[in-house]
Amino acid sequence: KKWEINFLQQLTTQVTIAIQQSELHSQIKKANEQLKQLAILDGLTGVANRRYFDRVFRNEWNRLAREKKPLSLILCDIDHFKIYNDTYGHPEGDACLKKVAQTLQQATKRADKRASSVFMHSQGSRLVFCCRIQNSKWSTREALKPGARDGVS
Repeated sequence: KKWEINFLQQLTTQVTIAIQQSELHSQIKKANEQLKQLAILDGLTGVANRRYFDRVFRNEWNRLAREKKPLSLILCDIDHFKIYNDTYGHPEGDACLKKVAQTLQQATKRADKRASSVFMHSQGSRLVFCCRIQNSKWSTREALKPGARDGVS
């Protein structure tokens, strides 16, 4: 029965195409997720980049201004980083900066679990943390206090 064979061959072709399209769709979805991450993360430190920080900061500033609530901005600069970089070389300096940035980011996540907070690598040895203050008992000092120094030696 030739028509049955032709039908099954066409069906097989269509199923094969559907499977390939599904696999391609999955690959494109994964690539888009990676691109989204690349668009918001600093390539060196793995924390937020300036573009993403500016967007979160602007949104938080406007929202908290409407709510008449405070916004905390913490600026960090690693002391004597140029000397460290010159002494041990740029690859070691990069590794140091990455370790400090990731440790501070983890410490700020423990202190402030809200998604609206953002930690950013600004430039050189400068790092910035932006968050809203939850209540009057919580201060900017508390944002980095728990464990901030534990992971950096």
